Amino acid sequence: MSEKTLSLEQAAYLAARANYEAVNAAYEEGEAAFLREAGARAASGEVPAKLYMIDDLEQFERLSAAFERSPRYLADDLTTAAALLQSAEEALIQYAIDICPASIRDTIRQGATKSADVRKKLLSLILRLDPSTIRRPAI
Repeated sequence: MSEKTLSLEQAAYLAARANYEAVNAAYEEGEAAFLREAGARAASGEVPAKLYMIDDLEQFERLSAAFERSPRYLADDLTTAAALLQSAEEALIQYAIDICPASIRDTIRQGATKSADVRKKLLSLILRLDPSTIRRPAI
């Protein structure tokens, strides 16, 4: 079996998704480390993994403000990665619509726009597609 090739849209989406997952993991690890270092405690007495797990409102507000000033605060990076992922997802969905037969494009476009389940299924299908097996129709 030969190795599958990727379209530019597939490769861009996979790279954006990997980047988002890496930034998200770094954000979560940074938040947990910050809370450990700050000595944060939840009502149960345990160190919370997330700020929202802190029940004491005063402690929550103080630590939230401190975390936003911390070098571990990667919210801007996470927002940028999420925007890139959304853009890559839109391009991949459009690629999927473009290679569909003309007779069903509008139906697929509507489904991808109005239904999260259809969109998820379309992404799953287009990521499994080997683009070398299709001819891209003229648009």
